[in-house]
Amino acid sequence: MTEWAPATEAEATMRDALRAEDQEQYFRILASAELLLPVSAEALAGREPMGWGTWTANGRTHVLAFTSSEAMRFCLAEHASSARTMPYQELAAAWPNLDWWLAVNPGLPIEGYLPAWFVTQLARGDTRLPGRGGNRQEAAAAAEQSGRSEPWGRASVPPAPTGASHRPAVPAQPGPAGPESDADPAVDSASPGVGPAGEPATPPAAPEVEFGAGFTPANELESQLLTASAAGRIDHYLSTVLLAKVLLPSADDADPELRPNEPGYQWRVEKLDGEPGVVVFTSAERLVEHLETEAPSHAIRFMQLIRTWPDESWSLSVNPGTPIGILLPGRQIAGLASSAAEVGLDDDAGEARETGADAANAAGARAVAQPVPMQKVVAPSQVSWYLERSYDRVSGFVQREGEVAHLRSPAKLVDGLGLRYQGSPFSPDDEEVYVLRWPAYRPSLYRIPYGGRSEAAMAAMEGWVIERPPFRGNGFAPSESEDVIAEFKVDSIRLPHGAQLWRLRADGTSQLVARLDADGPTWHRNEES
Repeated sequence: MTEWAPATEAEATMRDALRAEDQEQYFRILASAELLLPVSAEALAGREPMGWGTWTANGRTHVLAFTSSEAMRFCLAEHASSARTMPYQELAAAWPNLDWWLAVNPGLPIEGYLPAWFVTQLARGDTRLPGRGGNRQEAAAAAEQSGRSEPWGRASVPPAPTGASHRPAVPAQPGPAGPESDADPAVDSASPGVGPAGEPATPPAAPEVEFGAGFTPANELESQLLTASAAGRIDHYLSTVLLAKVLLPSADDADPELRPNEPGYQWRVEKLDGEPGVVVFTSAERLVEHLETEAPSHAIRFMQLIRTWPDESWSLSVNPGTPIGILLPGRQIAGLASSAAEVGLDDDAGEARETGADAANAAGARAVAQPVPMQKVVAPSQVSWYLERSYDRVSGFVQREGEVAHLRSPAKLVDGLGLRYQGSPFSPDDEEVYVLRWPAYRPSLYRIPYGGRSEAAMAAMEGWVIERPPFRGNGFAPSESEDVIAEFKVDSIRLPHGAQLWRLRADGTSQLVARLDADGPTWHRNEES
């Protein structure tokens, strides 16, 4: 077999990233790549289910993916046949089994092995490797301990919950319909091939590595965060830290009497992945580890911190360089604070052992007195149902009116709410669009639509909704603009008395069309009022 060479610019960049021991750069490239997934010709022709090309080794099943047709032929040799193309983001959203791993270009110098939890994490734009913090020395030490002898290693996620991520030293067995099914025998017998120097591409099997090995939690909070991180559960991590207090280091020469929510407070800013950001810690031990010295700090509730966030261009890092670390981009922080408030978490969340449920109940009682104005976009074809048939219900995805008030034209609504899905009745070129507006008197009816585009994706989010693309399942509208807008889902609720139907035009003007008289129910057109 001839020596392998990159077939695309992306593969060359992936190779260079691994030579530089920059695995995070490798993963960034992967997250934006279109991948080839082996399937049978029968599946491509629609004569059998599409299924997944898999490789089972040492009891672990991998989904096979390649960054080019050349890479697939090099790995599978004469057994390379047909394949479907899928962007990484779609692959992550449709991930078939939480116990399976992703194998990218197995056998090549640009091979990578990702457990399901990291496949999901990477789809969110988080390329950090647990327990490494982007530190090359730590990465090299981990590689040495795992028995890797290459001068530059293949991409992997070493501290994974289910063990090490190096390629098992057994032949690969990809099959288009899963490890237990009757797969194409021509594909079943394939081997991923050999490395570029003609030597076997299967290094010795690495020892099992426990997630967070060598890390000792300093308190119960950190133990809970470690459990959530080990399971790859970002939702559990966030729900835990939202109720916690964190340590916010003070800036040099800062006035120790000033708090973050007070005028004149000086934030301590450092570089996070080359961008400005603020770091906080869940214990004094984590603070000293990072700053390499004791430093003055403020103990602040996490909810108070994100509610007073000073700059959307700044990121927030919790416990950087540890297995219980997380990096939140600044533009997501406002959305996180908004969603947390919607489920009842306020600045005092966590005070006196208050639980999220307790806070939600209290907030729900307060919301009854002050209902939140809501909005839903209505296609022109549906308007007659309201005006002529006295329809008085609303269902599906809705948003808070205050968060979408700036979207005053069809084009802005389509982009801001991600309404370009297949078969959508909306177009950015529409001359007009209609919206319903009403006060939400019963907050419990408006649920955050956690979920995904498949059963597996929904299970990974511990959600309850399965929807087609561009649904993201994270509680935010799939915006194609810079907007971060929380969305909710309701199941055919009655609109209250006084609900309004508005027309928004392409030039940005708007007009009240009708109001609902719930006694009828009847919609009274505005010119009749």
